[in-house]
Amino acid sequence: MAGEPTEGDAGAESPSAKRLSRRSLIWVGTIVTAFVVAIATAFGTGVGQDLFRTIFSSHSSNDSPLIKIAPLPIYVVSRQGGFVAKGSVSNLGADTIWLFDHVGRAYYIDVQAVVDPNNRTWSAPDRHLGSGSEQLPFSVTAVVVVADPQCTSVLQTSVSSGNTKMPGLPSGCHPIKPPIRVTVNKE
Repeated sequence: MAGEPTEGDAGAESPSAKRLSRRSLIWVGTIVTAFVVAIATAFGTGVGQDLFRTIFSSHSSNDSPLIKIAPLPIYVVSRQGGFVAKGSVSNLGADTIWLFDHVGRAYYIDVQAVVDPNNRTWSAPDRHLGSGSEQLPFSVTAVVVVADPQCTSVLQTSVSSGNTKMPGLPSGCHPIKPPIRVTVNKE
């Protein structure tokens, strides 16, 4: 009969069934993604905290540093304990890595990262978060920066003079995106 599958058609899907199947998969993927985003947001991790984020600095040469920021094991921290940003690095050359707190439009120099060239790793602790007057809980945004030698000199001079607040990043400082976001919920 017309419209009935023949013996040669056994197991074959109609084009409309294939479209329905693809649409179902798209809907399931969309729902699962929305659920994961909602859970991540509820726990303060932020969507930008993807595991094993690979970030390139904005240098233009082929020997550009490759910086990887490792995921933090926890995104809710104490004011005194803070967190340690860390990751891997290659091709750093004379550049340095710095950690800043980013508040509004200002950047506050935290620390120059310690780089282990043998293991190709870097780490930068961010302790004593906030000014002490913020009411708990509050959020902190930290920015990892690759600094060329000129920028490194400016940052070192600022730190040695006690002037760690900057209205913007100096020339030669290249922020690695996305920033690190944590929630401070206890002293």
